[in-house]
Amino acid sequence: MQGAAILINPLDMQSFISILGFEVKYVDTGDSDAYTIIFGGKKLILLNQNIKSSSRINFTLAHELGHYFIPHHMEPLYACNVNELISSADLNSREEEREADIFASELLLPNQLMANSAVDGFEDILNVARKYSTSIPATAIRMIEHSNDNVCFVCCKNMKIEWFIASSIFTEYLTLKDIIGSRISEFSLFNTCVEQKLSSLKGCVPAFTWIEGVDKDLYIDEEILYYPKYNTGYLLIKADNITDLED
Repeated sequence: MQGAAILINPLDMQSFISILGFEVKYVDTGDSDAYTIIFGGKKLILLNQNIKSSSRINFTLAHELGHYFIPHHMEPLYACNVNELISSADLNSREEEREADIFASELLLPNQLMANSAVDGFEDILNVARKYSTSIPATAIRMIEHSNDNVCFVCCKNMKIEWFIASSIFTEYLTLKDIIGSRISEFSLFNTCVEQKLSSLKGCVPAFTWIEGVDKDLYIDEEILYYPKYNTGYLLIKADNITDLED
């Protein structure tokens, strides 16, 4: 299509939106993250003026383009609450919103860039997030989906696990415990972060903290990012030393 040459990553969403003929206005959108209005030959995106982070703005604009480009989404008006945390555990939003979320994540972090992503630690994820101006969870999900490393990313809020995503090699060899909705294990380093008010921590924990059917003497790597202001934590689990174990 005309304009394909502008799809250079990292994608400049503001320029891309403008080239497509959209005008963006920052206004009070109430409880919605954004509205897309297409009427009388005009294309307008109303973006919530309270959204400040560049990664959130980028993702919201990309999400709205999803509604524009996905044929069966074409409506004169879309009001959206954007979910950057795309994962198989997130099935609560209506289908059109989820499809627009997936479109956005693939537009900002396309498959060809994510192929064979190396996820040795959070620094790898943070470097990509900074480069492409994407959120940590969205970046982690895309990288782990395309990684050959034995790794799992866990998101928790208020000391409870909300969702996780594991690489294909992780799920091939290891069985994660049924952790969705459960409290963080007492053996996790996350507890130390909370107690000592640390923003990050890495070390080893017993493998049974996260994995079923493993020897009690086995350990795996765990790395934490903790944001006390939001009662939110991200955990990165690496189990390279036990990939030879099968269910």
